[in-house]
Amino acid sequence: MLQYGSFSDDEVSSVFVAPSGNYYLTGSYQGTADFNPGTGITYLNAVGGRDAFIVKFGECLPLGHADTIVTCDPYTWNGTLYDTSGDYTVTLPSQNGCDSVLTLNLTVNRTLDTLHITSCESYELNGETYTADGTYDQVLTNALGCDSLLTLVLDIRNNTSATLNVTSCDDYELNGQNYTTSGTYTQLLENAAGCDSLLT
Repeated sequence: MLQYGSFSDDEVSSVFVAPSGNYYLTGSYQGTADFNPGTGITYLNAVGGRDAFIVKFGECLPLGHADTIVTCDPYTWNGTLYDTSGDYTVTLPSQNGCDSVLTLNLTVNRTLDTLHITSCESYELNGETYTADGTYDQVLTNALGCDSLLTLVLDIRNNTSATLNVTSCDDYELNGQNYTTSGTYTQLLENAAGCDSLLT
């Protein structure tokens, strides 16, 4: 006889294995017995001085569940905020060892883009004109009807100008251009920043 429970005379008198793989045990116990074979506790109290029992044990199969979510905004699932598309899994342990595995198949249709621009004097984006260095956000609507956050990181370079006063007895050459008569002339060049430089 197998002992089962807290007392020396708690016993299993028979074991049957079903074709399904389940185990059935019969026997008797007195007082209080723990019928959980795992780390958990399932106490049963005998009603009389001695009670019979039948216990069924089966294979522990983990439970699974999948959520498929399509959203425009970040999504909170199982207490965690997710803001990018992907497949996420969490395991919820149980006392009997039959864990539950939850899966989230998430599609976030919101888009995020960053645009780094270097421009001379000003820059126009979607009808907005920017004239100073800085980081600017535009909230648009994408093709899926969700918010599209466009971040512009802008570096403004300035055009420059200079005036050169020259007195010459003969012809005068400047940047490959030859001048033969007195007058005021302009040359449009490119400065070190890559912007216009007006030389007079």
